Amino acid sequence: MSDNHDRNLKRVGESLITTYMVIVRICRALPVPISLPAGPLFDSEELIPAVSRVVSLIEDQPTDEDVKLAVFTASLYWLSAAKLYSRYIDRPEDDTAKPEIELILISAADALSKAADLLTDQA
Repeated sequence: MSDNHDRNLKRVGESLITTYMVIVRICRALPVPISLPAGPLFDSEELIPAVSRVVSLIEDQPTDEDVKLAVFTASLYWLSAAKLYSRYIDRPEDDTAKPEIELILISAADALSKAADLLTDQA
């Protein structure tokens, strides 16, 4: 692997973890908190199923439909980015994977911001 690919993997991986930690905080703030692994070490074999569980559980939350939709959307975006990242690790020649992951994470961040705002308004 090239040094550039290694740097890109590190940056994108850090962005994935940062976004994941926002998901963790939002899930803790739900009316019925959803617990997710919170580190300090992260393993994709643990995180991907945990966020998948959020997708499955969010519909049953006793909260506004807009909150549910924002958390659901952010979780799906994050899962998409995480799965693409796994593929990017093995395919350094994939020139579009990094910007695709970054774009997906921006969309996840937007949805998480909306969820946070809505949860704050409900408090």
